[in-house]
Amino acid sequence: FANRWALNLAYSAYGVSGDKNISTPFKHVGITYPGNAFLKTDHDIDLFILSIDYAIRRTDTSEWGVGLGLHAIDFGFDIKGSLNDVSIGESSEDFLAPLPNIRLFGHHAFSSKLLATAAIGWLGLEIDKYDGNLLVGAVALNYSFSDRWSLGINYQFTDIDLDIDNGINEDSYEIDLSGFGLVLSYRIP
Repeated sequence: FANRWALNLAYSAYGVSGDKNISTPFKHVGITYPGNAFLKTDHDIDLFILSIDYAIRRTDTSEWGVGLGLHAIDFGFDIKGSLNDVSIGESSEDFLAPLPNIRLFGHHAFSSKLLATAAIGWLGLEIDKYDGNLLVGAVALNYSFSDRWSLGINYQFTDIDLDIDNGINEDSYEIDLSGFGLVLSYRIP
């Protein structure tokens, strides 16, 4: 790309497991779990990000800009229910929800090896059976250990509100994820 353009690819994975005794009936993918059931859940979320960025302002040590991208969110939900230690069913759901995204970003080089970055992206849109809002933000500190490779630590937050209209019923998901992660980056010449 030209001097002000950049292509970014990113991947984040989240996994959460839990269990809970429920007090009211709960329906998931055609199975109704009765009140007083014990549920074990596994939630896996993979976030794929592709964006094209343009640097609006550049200095010797910093740049600020905007980007357009596509966030694809792969959700996986598994629920196992039991009542008095007797299995009452299992349900599973997996789907991929694509959402376009508008983002703002900034980079500041403290030295030729140490780079701080920040980005925030959002978009709310309705596509086919998906109606959602996605807010993603991250700050990172990266250390370049070669001309092309860097390693860093980041803090990322993701706020997802998604409704899926399956024709018969509508599923709603409100997911807030945040935490630290390691970042491995490769710069294309």
